[in-house]
Amino acid sequence: MKRFCVFLAGGILLGGSCGRAPEPPPNVLLISIDTLRADRPGGAGNPRATTPHLDRLAATGTVFSQASSTTSWTLPAHLSLLTGQYPSSHGVVGDIHALPDSKTTLAEFLTRRGYAAAGFVTGPYLDPAFGFAQGFDTYEPCVDYRVERDNQGGIENLVGVHLRSHSGVTSPALHERAVDWLARVPTGKPFFLFLHYWDPHYDFVPEAPYDRVFNPEYRGRLSGRGFSENRAIHSGMAPTERQRVMDLYDGEIRYTDRWIGKVLRALESRGDLERTLIVVVGDHGEEFFEHGGKGHRRNLYGETLDIPLITRLPGVLAGGGVVAEPASLVDVFPTVVAVAGGGARESCKGALSSDTGRRYRNAQGLWRTARHAHLDPRREVEVHCSGGRRGARRTVRPSRRSGRKGGLLGEVPADHSGLSGGGPRERVGASGASRDSAPQPERGDAGRASCAGLCAMTGSGERGGVS
Repeated sequence: MKRFCVFLAGGILLGGSCGRAPEPPPNVLLISIDTLRADRPGGAGNPRATTPHLDRLAATGTVFSQASSTTSWTLPAHLSLLTGQYPSSHGVVGDIHALPDSKTTLAEFLTRRGYAAAGFVTGPYLDPAFGFAQGFDTYEPCVDYRVERDNQGGIENLVGVHLRSHSGVTSPALHERAVDWLARVPTGKPFFLFLHYWDPHYDFVPEAPYDRVFNPEYRGRLSGRGFSENRAIHSGMAPTERQRVMDLYDGEIRYTDRWIGKVLRALESRGDLERTLIVVVGDHGEEFFEHGGKGHRRNLYGETLDIPLITRLPGVLAGGGVVAEPASLVDVFPTVVAVAGGGARESCKGALSSDTGRRYRNAQGLWRTARHAHLDPRREVEVHCSGGRRGARRTVRPSRRSGRKGGLLGEVPADHSGLSGGGPRERVGASGASRDSAPQPERGDAGRASCAGLCAMTGSGERGGVS
């Protein structure tokens, strides 16, 4: 199998075959798992077998242990994923917004290169009303409701849609449509398949046996139904009851992992598994009272901002390792473009200008990279990652673009050691300054982190299959 050469030239990722005739572009499978915290997959150190299929994928792929979302809720996060732009750039920062036609999506880029493109989604904020269908040949919500907009662009049925979405079980319908579409893709035609799994989002009511798979001895009456409004689920609840909520959440994740395993087997049966770039990512996390609240779209703390991120393409992306450099949802677009054979300008679409990850040297001479996260105009932060001989440190400070001068906006764990514990944390002080001295921009490095994408972090390599 060929070795894919990647190198940085002026901060831009380029790729090509090493002295060989070009081969057909790889297929692309992009899987988004809604509300999946970074610390819940087994490969992230969770002792529970929550994600056996993803763990096997990660064993021959690459795990990005310092990945973060661009926000803590579904709509803008997914548009960052599919455009390579931060919310402040793609412009969809509220329910009333939709992606402008002027923005280039990953589906648009790939279909222009001859890919067949399909998206099968299962949450209200992935509805075509928000502009997600842009560029897809087929884009289908696998749910029994649709978002309806009024004349002012608002959602007429927002409350009803959310209530229905929280109680739905959606993975089976998504799987059926995705596999049916795959069967109709002509042999030899590259495809882009985007799958969005909603079931880990609350309410946490997994189907049997997943409702008891992690605590079969539980005899209480607590349900995960109505999680957001359920007054029985609160910060002062008994430890056994709080654990029950986590058991249900993990059960939803295990249930979803089962369906992802079915998709991977479908790819393998077609003979496409080894020539498909697979990217698995969460859109945001979930708070379980680490800071007194529950859910998401409330803050930019680590439990809602940190996400899992896995890539795999044997012979092109190095596998079997963990990358501790910072990564973001906005890195997925340029990575896919580079692997699919895009040129320098295309691979950095959405990763330049205001969408860049900025690199600094701080006063101690350590490299530091900033990623942005946005919740609303008053809450935008930079997630800074610095590295040196003593290891990586992560801090969160107010963004220079937010206009906010101080206040505690969030904190990001340096590692994940389970929901009941936590690794060392770096806090932002009341003035917005971290413990390190203020970083200074390094000339010539603006834009390097995001433009490189995930490929430059992994290098190239030769790896085998997945069982």
